[in-house]
Amino acid sequence: MYSGRVGDLRSVDEIGSYEKKSEFLQPNPNRTFLSCFLSAPAFRHIFSEFTQFNEIQSLVMDDLLYADKSLVVSAPTGSGKTVIFELAMVRLLMNLEDADYGGDFKMIYVAPIKALCAEKFNGWREKFERIGVKSAEVTGDTDLRDFWDLPDCNLILTTPEKWNSVTRRWRQNVQFMRLIKLVMIDEVHILNDPNRGPVLEAVVSRMRNIHRFIGGESEGGMEPMRIIALSATAPNVADLAAWVGHGNTTCFYNIAESRRPIKIDKYVQGYYCDTNTSSYRFDLNLNYKLFDIIVKYSGNRPTLVFCSTRKATETAINHLVNNHPLRLTPDRTNALMEIAEKVQNVELKRCAPTGYVFYHAGMSFADRSLVEESFRAGNIPVMCCTSALAMGVNLPAHLVIIKSTQMYTDYGMEEYPESSIFQMIGRAGRPQFDTFGVAVIMTQRENVQKYERLATGSIPIESYLHEHLAEHLNSEIVLQTITDLASAMVWLRSTFLYVRALGAPVRYGLPAAKDKAQIERNLEELCRTVLNALEKYSAIAIVAKDQGGGEGSDGGDDGLRLSSTLYGRLMAHYCISFQTVKLLRKIKGTEPLLEMFTLLTYCQEFAVFKCRNSDKRVLNELNRSTTASSTIRFPLRGRIQNTTAMVSCLMQAVFGNLPIEHPSLQQEATRMIAIGRRLVKCMVEFISLGPRGSGEDGGVFHALLSTLVLRQCLETKLWENSPFLSKQLRGIGVVYAGQLAARGKISFQELAETNPRELEVILKKAPPFGNNLMETVRKLPIFEIELVLKQDYVVEVTVTQQNKGYDRQVSVRLSVLVGDTSNEVLYFKDNV
Repeated sequence: MYSGRVGDLRSVDEIGSYEKKSEFLQPNPNRTFLSCFLSAPAFRHIFSEFTQFNEIQSLVMDDLLYADKSLVVSAPTGSGKTVIFELAMVRLLMNLEDADYGGDFKMIYVAPIKALCAEKFNGWREKFERIGVKSAEVTGDTDLRDFWDLPDCNLILTTPEKWNSVTRRWRQNVQFMRLIKLVMIDEVHILNDPNRGPVLEAVVSRMRNIHRFIGGESEGGMEPMRIIALSATAPNVADLAAWVGHGNTTCFYNIAESRRPIKIDKYVQGYYCDTNTSSYRFDLNLNYKLFDIIVKYSGNRPTLVFCSTRKATETAINHLVNNHPLRLTPDRTNALMEIAEKVQNVELKRCAPTGYVFYHAGMSFADRSLVEESFRAGNIPVMCCTSALAMGVNLPAHLVIIKSTQMYTDYGMEEYPESSIFQMIGRAGRPQFDTFGVAVIMTQRENVQKYERLATGSIPIESYLHEHLAEHLNSEIVLQTITDLASAMVWLRSTFLYVRALGAPVRYGLPAAKDKAQIERNLEELCRTVLNALEKYSAIAIVAKDQGGGEGSDGGDDGLRLSSTLYGRLMAHYCISFQTVKLLRKIKGTEPLLEMFTLLTYCQEFAVFKCRNSDKRVLNELNRSTTASSTIRFPLRGRIQNTTAMVSCLMQAVFGNLPIEHPSLQQEATRMIAIGRRLVKCMVEFISLGPRGSGEDGGVFHALLSTLVLRQCLETKLWENSPFLSKQLRGIGVVYAGQLAARGKISFQELAETNPRELEVILKKAPPFGNNLMETVRKLPIFEIELVLKQDYVVEVTVTQQNKGYDRQVSVRLSVLVGDTSNEVLYFKDNV
């Protein structure tokens, strides 16, 4: 363990030799929550589940509860890091109380996934509402677009992506940003994720820069915003502290794995893999080794088996069920039978009574919740799950088995990221139940030494911002944080990329250099290259400054000013990638619906989905089935092998009211539709600005009309000429909509004219279902459009609503688009 403060940043060796006083290295018997909060009894209930802080909590206590510096703590999973956040919140509340602060204040908690936000929200809402602190979840599930949509609360729990979207509009509500006193970053090692890490890095740097900017405008300045960042074990915690503090004194702790409150014994098992054996076959072969490991290391206590895919979890469980029955007590047998009766998943219902259960995101929410609750209660002896569980809900076990160290991606089988291995290992050892845990890594024989080193050490946290620099430079230019190359470098110096590039420039594609000035020149050249690319695709404009320079210029300025364009502002507003902007620049203006839909499926935002082998049968049935009664509207050539084809197939299945038989694909189709809605809104605005195809002349009427129709398809989840319109009504899903269409009820008018009893016969529903359905239809808004030709070739368009008593809860969106035979847009008004 080493600890230190980042002021004049020491080298790792120097920090390693710096130790706090030994009295703080052991749990202090005086550090009970009663003694810590003797003068503040209002906060005692927050820590009521225990009477003494553990060793790690005691170690950071002085800098956390009795000081206001920012703090970075790197500690093993299961170290009680949640209490660190709670102590930081209590410190702020005590300060506000002492200052007799009567105004509003905000605390922001940022976690990598929604499940973690939900878990903390449920725990903290009960604890802190008792003392007047209101909490709110603001994640991807929240219908929130701006600061003024935020609930009236003090504690906001959010994800990096959501908070990035919100803070891109910070200038519209500076007062809200002034109220932020504490930012808590959980699982900050997510920086190591190539896709999600840059978002967290950009949003934290922005928060710090915003606070510095608005603090400089305030009379007498502002109190510094405190940042508390927690990470799994990492050797370069000093780098994190240098980034978080950015010139301010920041306290940091790197707590070794040996100080984990519940020790974990780690074992690496290597197995022979012939060069002719595929990774998939090797993973299957490991199923035959599982039971021996469970018997040897579990001690008849709960076991988690991490598998690479959803299908692999079910395959492993089926093998165990069929070949290795467990001896169960009567009480456990009864509990498992109760689980089997309640779950919806057929396979889960079959295997649950045996004590073997699988868990993955493809299951329904109700099934997952039931399995989680039962595993926590100790009723499930063995559970196979995907690696995503390690980053999600907290389900610790005595024994953790990582069955194969490879996962399936679009590029084939690849090794797990080291951070994922640490997360999975960290689930071993159940606090309050075990004194130790066990983790077993099953891998190929040639990888044994690698994972032995990994299990006993740690890997540095790296930045991936350089791989997404275009998106984040553009967003800061839109915010006017960056106005020239000099201010771009000021912003870059506030990032974790800058800190890491100084220490390991080659890692970031920069020439090897020991001189800081040379590394900065290389980073400046990187910025210049990205800015030129943004200008090439009209996302920004680069113009010469007026004589005498301008704001933000300095001696290193090159006399060029950066400004945002309409395209760049759309890119930032809708949080779309630079690759997607390049794709939209290829639109010619004449594209029909199919071409616009195909272009949508190629957008970079869908790269988060993986086309798994286990799903290809269902996808290919939807695409070109020789037995199914219906397939998608625009079948794809050949077999579905990649993400783009998967996105096209699933979205078309939704539009065509086709049943998607696999729950995991149903959930992914829902996510695809949500992403598609955001993208197509951007496409409408992008196209309405004019033709962009290289060398193309003429208008964009046809492409704009196609995109508006596509937006309607995404909003209604139906094709524009669909006979399944009834699916939009409350209580009508895929099956009922299909039954009504089969009986000729393909319009709202036909539904309104049908006898209620006939509707009940068609849907096999009891009265008054038919009456309620007809009442819903009658309350739909009815519009009439009238075109009148005026003088001088002027057409007057009048849209009137015929029924005044429509349901006010029904969302109404009207767009008026008029074009001519030359493909020119004569008039366009969106969201009338």
